[in-house]
Amino acid sequence: MRDRLGPLRIVVHQARDDGLLAFLLGSLDPDLLVAFDFRHPTWDGAEVPVRVGAIDADAPFYYVRYREPPYDDTFFAREAERLRPLLDEGVDVYAYFRHEDEPTAPAYAAALHNAVAAV
Repeated sequence: MRDRLGPLRIVVHQARDDGLLAFLLGSLDPDLLVAFDFRHPTWDGAEVPVRVGAIDADAPFYYVRYREPPYDDTFFAREAERLRPLLDEGVDVYAYFRHEDEPTAPAYAAALHNAVAAV
């Protein structure tokens, strides 16, 4: 996939384990874009380069994941206003839509792309 490969999302369901985190961070290729998706509340405050959904942190890129369709024009306009300043600063933003029973994710991605371009 070369230059088309986006970030690797690492999902961690278990309670906080700093040894696991150290192992992961020490095992991954430093050139690989990685976003951590911690599902247990004990991970709050864990320091990682990128956390899924955290666009208020200082990070080399942002990874946003949309998981609750359906979405409407108001939603896309609000997200565009939130994401546009990051893009204007030169920060990469990766946005992923959950693919439900209906193949709506590509259309939602296009709608967000168009909304951001219009801002």
